[in-house]
Amino acid sequence: MERIRDLEEMVRTLDPASTAAKRAVDSLIAVISDDRCPAVLRHRAGMLLGRIGEPAAAAVPVLLRLRSGDNRYWALKSLGLFGEVAAGAVGQLAPELHDLSRESGDRILVADVLGQIGTGPAIEALGQELLRRDRSTSGNSSTDAAGSQLLTKTVLDAISLAGPKAVGALPAIVRSLEHPESEIRRKACLAIGQLGPQADAAIDSVFERLVLDDSPEVQDAAAQALGQLGRNSVAVLLRVVRDAPPNLQWRAARSLGRFGSTWTGTRIDPRRGLGEDRPTVVRELVAQFESEDSRVRIESLESVWRIQRRPELVAIPLIAELGSADRQTRMAAIRVLVELDELPDEATDSLTKLCAEPSAEGRSACEVLRKRLLFEKQSQLEAAQD
Repeated sequence: MERIRDLEEMVRTLDPASTAAKRAVDSLIAVISDDRCPAVLRHRAGMLLGRIGEPAAAAVPVLLRLRSGDNRYWALKSLGLFGEVAAGAVGQLAPELHDLSRESGDRILVADVLGQIGTGPAIEALGQELLRRDRSTSGNSSTDAAGSQLLTKTVLDAISLAGPKAVGALPAIVRSLEHPESEIRRKACLAIGQLGPQADAAIDSVFERLVLDDSPEVQDAAAQALGQLGRNSVAVLLRVVRDAPPNLQWRAARSLGRFGSTWTGTRIDPRRGLGEDRPTVVRELVAQFESEDSRVRIESLESVWRIQRRPELVAIPLIAELGSADRQTRMAAIRVLVELDELPDEATDSLTKLCAEPSAEGRSACEVLRKRLLFEKQSQLEAAQD
């Protein structure tokens, strides 16, 4: 009993990044291998080994041998924590992912582990599973429609977790954009976005989801993805900003802002963000400051600020939005006005005058001035401490 208490204390207190943890690897492997130890202790020891990572690589084959019976859950979870260190496990895990005789919950767990490992073969296995549309539904509850959809969602999440190195799975993800389940289409859009500019071959497919999908959540995800796919998607987003209905215009405006600021802290860097497309994008977004739709206006204003970092372009139009009948628009305007590096004199005067008025617009103006003053005092305090 005393030995167990000592082991529990060791597992509870060890820092995975410490030298002491590296020295304890053999002891921890002995714990997970000893079926006389309490299950909870073995579980915690396995997870600790996974967090130690490379110095504990000798635990990977042990965990693979343990992935059966009551040990399976924690052994697989521990393998996932090793990430690429557990690359050698993919050859044994991939067939389990594809095995239709297994419970869907088990295959979902395997998919999650493969996503954490994230090597080329792991992504290939996930992509192959995603392409397997026709799954038997006879006689086995693990292959019913709900289980199949949940597995598909998990596979998409796992691919997203791997980021740009999962680009080999792009064809499989694109097929998922046509899935009848909207949540799967949404996750497919998000996964494509995580692949970054090297997935620009999917721009047209993602654009179709933005324009034609009947789910607002899918449209949101499609717009977000287009903002992550690099400058080849700029022309597509600009077409939407110019000519689409308002519910698509504001999404495209927001996505253009996601290309990231070109502001380096002292100047605009033309090599970053939108590069040579920046003037055109800013011009088109500024034109939307006059839109009849408040969501289009506020998203365009915020994106121009993100891209250009010029308070004089957005301050006065933002102040005008403080009188919007839409509360969300007012809140967004307040947030961006507080964030502006410096208010032009004209904007400060306008806010001061509005603050004296007993109206919702006046209260919003007062809130902007109050928050900016608090932010300024906090910055001064931090500068003094430095």
